[in-house]
Amino acid sequence: MAGKRQHYIPRFLQRGFLDASDSKADRTWLYRRGTKPRLVGIRDVGVGEYFYSKLSSDGIKTLDDLITESERDLDADLIIIRSAPVGQPINAEIAARLVVHLAIRTNHVRSTFSQGAEKIVDEMAELVLDTVKMRGLLGIDVPTSIKKIATPMSDAFDALYLEKYPLPTALTKRMLSFYVRELFDSFYQEVQTDLSQKIVEVVGVIPTITRDAHNKSLMEMNYFSWEGRLSQFTWKTFSVSNAVLPDCVVLVSEPGGAIVPLILSSSDKIELVFFPISHNKILIGSYEENFDVDIASINFSAAECSDSFFISHQDNDLTHLSNLIGTRCANTINAVVKESMSDLDNRSLFKFAEAQQPTVLDDYFQSFSFSLTCVGFADSEFSIKLSSIIQIIVQELGRSMPLSLIDGFTFSSDYAHTLQNLDRGDPNLAPDLIQSRGYGRGVAKCVTVNREGKNKNHIVVDAIIAVGLLSGDENERMSSIHIIVNMLSHIGHEVFYEKRLQEKNFVPDKFSQLFHMGISCAPGSYFSARQSAFCDTNAAGRYANLLLDCIKVAHEVIIAARLGYRVNNDLDGLLKIAVTQISFIIAHAAQWIGHQDGEAEMDDSSRIAILTELKAFGLDSWIVLLGRDLSRLYDVEGQFNEVNIYSLDRHVERLLWIFQIFPWPLEDGSVYVSVPMGNDEALLNNL
Repeated sequence: MAGKRQHYIPRFLQRGFLDASDSKADRTWLYRRGTKPRLVGIRDVGVGEYFYSKLSSDGIKTLDDLITESERDLDADLIIIRSAPVGQPINAEIAARLVVHLAIRTNHVRSTFSQGAEKIVDEMAELVLDTVKMRGLLGIDVPTSIKKIATPMSDAFDALYLEKYPLPTALTKRMLSFYVRELFDSFYQEVQTDLSQKIVEVVGVIPTITRDAHNKSLMEMNYFSWEGRLSQFTWKTFSVSNAVLPDCVVLVSEPGGAIVPLILSSSDKIELVFFPISHNKILIGSYEENFDVDIASINFSAAECSDSFFISHQDNDLTHLSNLIGTRCANTINAVVKESMSDLDNRSLFKFAEAQQPTVLDDYFQSFSFSLTCVGFADSEFSIKLSSIIQIIVQELGRSMPLSLIDGFTFSSDYAHTLQNLDRGDPNLAPDLIQSRGYGRGVAKCVTVNREGKNKNHIVVDAIIAVGLLSGDENERMSSIHIIVNMLSHIGHEVFYEKRLQEKNFVPDKFSQLFHMGISCAPGSYFSARQSAFCDTNAAGRYANLLLDCIKVAHEVIIAARLGYRVNNDLDGLLKIAVTQISFIIAHAAQWIGHQDGEAEMDDSSRIAILTELKAFGLDSWIVLLGRDLSRLYDVEGQFNEVNIYSLDRHVERLLWIFQIFPWPLEDGSVYVSVPMGNDEALLNNL
């Protein structure tokens, strides 16, 4: 009859480990981690209140009743095995059934799986708090505009019923998908607390779930795969001295010699089985004959594999073993959880790590020549000093990036004229004209030229930068050095990254052919600003001012062009103006982001200030998203590729929306552009 106190390590097994000097009662030495061993009655060892089941109120047999009945034969089998001569073969089917049953019915099973579940929940809790990883798992940042990849988020958008909205379904879906990316962090912060609370609730029910699952398994008693494998082993008993019984009962050895509890292995991995049946005898099942029986080593593993205790027949000096209790299971659980969480993390398409810098040799610098010309200013002495400074900058920066593609420097008092009339060495290369922007002032540009059939880079610089390089004012000097380093970094970017793309035949779709110009300079601008950030911390402020001024001018220019479109119906002209203005916005945004990412110590106050300014234009979350997309090109190995670069076109699309211009690709690949009237009629009436 089942009782309230139900043993998960049966007393008939514990009796093999009774204290040798105690004849008054069935007592054994109980070892727990961090406490002295105690001599306790086996009625109080390996027992739990209603461990398997409550008492029956209707006469139906409970799980404890069924286990008690099944163990009558197992008790008799164990007595026979204990009394069998050492080395005599044991019936493999009986041994397998005894081993599997006694190992699986223990509290060690419940505790191990509860610990594993709790560990997974803990890891999930950390994952929930990591917005970056959640973006990856949900596929938030997958470049779906170029390459269709199935993600939880893309599947969700495909399932939306959008026909009821006034905008075309394809456009609505594109807008929603982009805004989910842009606003995901703020939205996710709102639900994080609820998710964390749900995880806490899960922790509370893990013991109940584990107990129910364990009991269900025991009720079914379906151990055929285990028993089938172990019945193929050769089983013998071996004489040992002072064997201990762990609370996991059975240990197994896997390939490589690792010893773990039976329940933490799989039947196809088991090579040896160790089952201490008494303090002086151990039952071993082996798939092969060659193995050593080292009881000291087995006891060591038994202690490590125990969850909370092991028992011994004497109070010998086993403190060094009791301190090991729980370590093997904890390590195994952590390894398994880490592996499964790693598999989960691998579902993210982007693996963030330390910044993946280009492969840097010990020293890129090689002796090469380049020209330096001063036009319209500077005497011989000034030119010599300037040349010396430029040579030092090139030499030092050339140790970390290849700069041999430099054709030369031209410093000019008439920067625009010199840039327009630069000899590019190829009649097919049109003059590089300064684009009218309505704000700021261009002072340096890296121009592609052809020299003896080879493309190189010539840097044209305003004379004011030359004066700054020789200035006694440190701020002026550092600002000028920063501009030169930034230009040189453009050359490094071309060698490190852009040439890789030139070697491949990638054909952009019609959407990219129309709008890629608006984003094409962003990667190089970001990289160069990041690489040159160390020179001048004040550059962040200059980039921020350029960005804000650029946005204000873009609003004026694009609104005027849109009103002109209402009269002349020249959509191509409107798009050209709009995309050009947007390219300026994105380029300056990329510079500001790159500088922020490249600074050793970021000024949070200035960052918050620019985000506050951008909020007035609805671009505070957008610039964060742009920064994520640009940094991923360089910080995630293998991400600087055509798919990801052309997927940046979505940012051009995003900025067009704020000017009431809505392009989207049709199913046949063509592009449709809608320019709704909005408030243009009122603006036209006010002209």
